[in-house]
Amino acid sequence: MEEKFRSVTALWLAARIENTVLRDVTALKASLCLVRASLLQLCLEKHYSGNKVRNAIVREDFPMAKDAQQRAQDEAMAEYYRQTKLLEEEDERIAREIAERLEREEAEKLRRLEVEDQRMARIMQERDKRAKLLAKQGDINAVGLPLPSSVLPDGAYGGVAHQQVTRGVDARLYENVPPPLPSHHRGRRTMVDVEQQFRRMQMDDDVAEPIWPPPPDPDQITKANQEKSDEVSELLQVQEYTILFIGILVR
Repeated sequence: MEEKFRSVTALWLAARIENTVLRDVTALKASLCLVRASLLQLCLEKHYSGNKVRNAIVREDFPMAKDAQQRAQDEAMAEYYRQTKLLEEEDERIAREIAERLEREEAEKLRRLEVEDQRMARIMQERDKRAKLLAKQGDINAVGLPLPSSVLPDGAYGGVAHQQVTRGVDARLYENVPPPLPSHHRGRRTMVDVEQQFRRMQMDDDVAEPIWPPPPDPDQITKANQEKSDEVSELLQVQEYTILFIGILVR
């Protein structure tokens, strides 16, 4: 009996302990479920509250961000226009300097051409004066009047010492001049003698014309004028292109 009682007591204690453990486990599971639900609720609330805060921040920051973006665009456009203006001013300055330099070069070339024309004109005037002077000398000497011994060739007037003919007068002009009269007849030559001597000189085929200075070559004059015209045309064309370039830059 005693052993049976002990076995029953042991079973009863085991059952009670099992019930207690099961009740505690159930209570623990319930507590865990509550904790889990509470944590989930907290997470949801935090998420929603975070969304609200972020949305509020976005709603508040969007106009500010838009204004900041607009200001940045305005500043960028202002900087672009400023740089463009600086480039235009620099281009205008360079074009102005080029135009001034071309004008100076053109003026210098025109001045040189003018100086060259004046020099050529002086040379032509000197040649004309020299030609007129030689023509006058030829007219005077053509009548057969006695000339100084400094301009007579060898054999003229009875073997006068040879000296170089000057001022462009041909020595052959005096080859047929008769010898001078004797000393007692000098100073008695009449106009008839002079006229006869002049006719003999005209009839002689070997009488040469006075030596004139060579006239300027027409081809050279034409070539020089053509070169001057080409230079002036080139300068005018360069100036026209420069003015057109400046007009394009100003636009």
